[in-house]
Amino acid sequence: MTNLDTFVPPRSAGPARHQFVGTLAIDGGALALEPRDTRTWVPMPGRSDRFPAVRIPFVTVDGDLVPVDRGILGARDGVSYWSLMAGVGRVWADPADGGRSRAAIPFALMHPLENDSHHGLATFTYDDTSVGDVTLRIVQRTAPFLVSNGFGAAGVAPARREPLDGAGVAHETIVNRHRAERRGRFPVRPWNELATRCDLALLGAVAGAHGAGAIVHALDVDGTLYAEPCRADGGVFPYPETMACGVWSVTKSAATMVAALRLARTVGDHVLDVRVRDVFAGAARHDGWRDVTLAHCLDMATGIGGTAGPPGPAMEADYATEFWHDAHGAAAYRVWYLAESRDDKLAAAFACPAMPWGPGVHARYRDQDLFMAGAMIAELHRRHDGRAPGLWDAMLDEVYRPIGIAHLTTTHTLGPDPVPLGAFGLFLTLDAAAKIARLLHDGGRRGAEQVLSAVRTAEALGRAGLAPRLTGRTSAAGAIGYRSTFWFHPFRARDGVIHRIPTMNGYGGNVVALFPNGMTGLRFAHDIGGDERWSLDGLAHVAEAIRPFPTPHV
Repeated sequence: MTNLDTFVPPRSAGPARHQFVGTLAIDGGALALEPRDTRTWVPMPGRSDRFPAVRIPFVTVDGDLVPVDRGILGARDGVSYWSLMAGVGRVWADPADGGRSRAAIPFALMHPLENDSHHGLATFTYDDTSVGDVTLRIVQRTAPFLVSNGFGAAGVAPARREPLDGAGVAHETIVNRHRAERRGRFPVRPWNELATRCDLALLGAVAGAHGAGAIVHALDVDGTLYAEPCRADGGVFPYPETMACGVWSVTKSAATMVAALRLARTVGDHVLDVRVRDVFAGAARHDGWRDVTLAHCLDMATGIGGTAGPPGPAMEADYATEFWHDAHGAAAYRVWYLAESRDDKLAAAFACPAMPWGPGVHARYRDQDLFMAGAMIAELHRRHDGRAPGLWDAMLDEVYRPIGIAHLTTTHTLGPDPVPLGAFGLFLTLDAAAKIARLLHDGGRRGAEQVLSAVRTAEALGRAGLAPRLTGRTSAAGAIGYRSTFWFHPFRARDGVIHRIPTMNGYGGNVVALFPNGMTGLRFAHDIGGDERWSLDGLAHVAEAIRPFPTPHV
């Protein structure tokens, strides 16, 4: 037995004896951390060794325990550093539980202004009126930022059963939605089944890549996901279907760029040429923002920053994020990062000085630029359609749910006028990541409907328009480029042809790679090593072996 067996039905289990239609109210509790010293780099409200006080409404459906709300819960409970997201678990009856039923759920802890996800499992017994204490354990994580690397945790939290708090959603609706979600997921097959279509050594090279830093690799082959088991401390994560990983800067493409492409479709392609000063008039503290456009922000070519050094390809020259560093760029990033409201983050971004070369010339990696893009898109959406819903709800209704993504969450600024953080904050399952990539592969079309701007989508993926800007990064196959939130990784195919693969990269080694044969390579990870954490060659070799890459357009 592994130490994860507690969280899955044993062979002796039968159907649950009781329905669970109600709210699990967890009072919070102590977490035994490993390592014990899990401090934040800067003072932040809340304790990282406390499980948050949360209320999670659940309904049982066909043996599944389904959370009514899959978003971020328990933000700022006054004690814990963490908020929580709940996934779909299971219910069963075990003779050892003395006539009670047992439930297990996956969950993730995160901070509402960051994008790390610390994945855990929880279990408790219940009957028609009560629940037992909740036993929980953290068993996997994406890369953390403000807390120590790689911590694990375990604990027991007292809980109560309360009436269903489902925001007015009817029980039958919840049941039907869950069944539709299960039917709508891409089929998932074991990674090693690709051995019938690809050399086993190529599969093994991917599976062994990045050591323990990789959570999972997968390949979308025409709507079927071939995936490794999701790694976890002590075994395999038993509930991978709703395991939503914090993917950091993959957000820039999968959320913010997709929102820009939707806005270009609904307002017109010219919207990417709108200037920042025409959206946030009078907010800039200097003239460097005068001619900066939404497209410049998405390109990270604003010409704004403080420590970029000489002009030229040096993508990360201004990316000083170290909270302990006293350089101007690091200090400016710290002020922006810790700002909680939309207006405070805008003020911190506008306070950065200008480069001598101005906008549209050189790319410099800056989270502030993508936050600015997201804030602009949210404001332009409001001006175009001042009625509810806001930007994120509109994206769910008009883009993500129509392509089969039932639940998708991103973090927002706090306080008045909340907007998505834009630079990071998205939590993706493998299924959601593959479906977003499929929409882009298809040029922004869903069947006969053009969901995203066809022109701007082609430009973002390097199929039209200007070539990506040089970044100063290279791989064995050549120079790496950047344009419209996508990294363009050169890959040398078996015939010697160089393909430049548009890729979404995220801190810790998260990768969503759009291969030219229509397949998508996926990796969720927490490796915090060097540039090899974003290598996609292994996945690309597997994809190419299954179906050769077409000759790239010149």
